[in-house]
Amino acid sequence: VSQSRYCVDGTFTSSDGVFLSSTATALNLYVSTTGSDSNDCSSTAKCLTIQRALDKVGAASVSGAVVINVADGTYAENLYIPELMGKAKDTTYTNSYIDIVGNETTPTNVVIKPASGVIIRANDTRLRLRGLSVEGASSSTTQGGLVAFRSVIWVKNMRFHQVATIQMNDASNFTLESGSTTGPPYRDWE
Repeated sequence: VSQSRYCVDGTFTSSDGVFLSSTATALNLYVSTTGSDSNDCSSTAKCLTIQRALDKVGAASVSGAVVINVADGTYAENLYIPELMGKAKDTTYTNSYIDIVGNETTPTNVVIKPASGVIIRANDTRLRLRGLSVEGASSSTTQGGLVAFRSVIWVKNMRFHQVATIQMNDASNFTLESGSTTGPPYRDWE
């Protein structure tokens, strides 16, 4: 891991450059196992896959938080997080980040479990992951749970289960916050 910083208290300052409490929510998207990827990912017409919501983020011009609300269920997919940091050269994207939110009280109710490959891949982006269980296909898996390049990643109430690696490369910043006061302190790295 080169030039990565780790923080366990979840305290963010302006030097972190992201996740400031003053950042407004620019876009809310919704995903459910009963949705359809032909939907627009709204609260009344949810997408079927998290990747469909992420694809909408990549095509959007937003400033602020993009929140992807994921309903309980199992999602058998690999996630490719769209680039935001490269776009940060345009001041429109300076405070932008993607916030994927599952079930913060019971993260094991929202499972991301593809058959193969790196489960979450992030390049040149800012990403918050909350209330999710990221799982490899089997106990003998060689799957990477999270691989990030030149990214800022923040996780809270997460479970990484049966994954080979969590890998941060090329000046990535990884922040792990303790469990919430309302739910169990999930920081489960199995």
